[in-house]
Amino acid sequence: MSFSLWIDRRLWRIATGRSSVGEWRLSTHADAVSCGTSFVFLQWWISDMSSDERAPQSNFLPTDTRAVILVSLMVSLISAVVLAWLGQPFWCECGRWQLASWDIWSAHNSQHPVDPYTFTHVLHGILFCGFLWMIGSRFSVIVRYSTAMVAEGLWEVLENTPLVIDRYREATISLDYYGDSIANSVFDILACGLGFLVAQFLGLRWSVAVFVLVEAVLAWAIRDNLTLNVIMLVCPLESIKQWQMPP
Repeated sequence: MSFSLWIDRRLWRIATGRSSVGEWRLSTHADAVSCGTSFVFLQWWISDMSSDERAPQSNFLPTDTRAVILVSLMVSLISAVVLAWLGQPFWCECGRWQLASWDIWSAHNSQHPVDPYTFTHVLHGILFCGFLWMIGSRFSVIVRYSTAMVAEGLWEVLENTPLVIDRYREATISLDYYGDSIANSVFDILACGLGFLVAQFLGLRWSVAVFVLVEAVLAWAIRDNLTLNVIMLVCPLESIKQWQMPP
């Protein structure tokens, strides 16, 4: 199912907090129910954002908390639908309904909602928060949060394509990796959102401290972290791969 939705220039100025409510322009080739639902959700979001312009602004969270929840749910839902279409299982095929799996060398890794790599997705959110603040501080927090969540959702979909799955299997210790379960991907997306909000609250210095601490703990506990994951995916080193082999 595909649909295209665009907001005219006036409405974009609303999202950045620089104008009043504009008009919608909607074009779609999806079914009417999906489009109608999207229209109502986004109209609700923008209406609330417009009314919040008169309220005191917070340095911690976006003034419209409902928009944060809405964006998180919509990105998670759309990603889950796409992953289901790609053939990913909803849960670990072992049938054990446990929330977490901490053994990264087992077949349960990335198949339950939470695992050690969940913390790397929290770091995604911290990085997104800092990067989007540097390049787009003029935009409202909710716009930056939405951008981060959409980017994370896109990565979760890309990560579960044959191209990336095969790359993980060839270049890293994930020899039995066949992609994430849908539940795991949804929790990864939500973890990214949490990381963004934590960074928004802590500010630059403490966010850097948290990032370094999490990376160090992961390297000690599982011999892997976000930095090593990127290195092994882009430019794998045999020495790192040997060090990361199961004990």
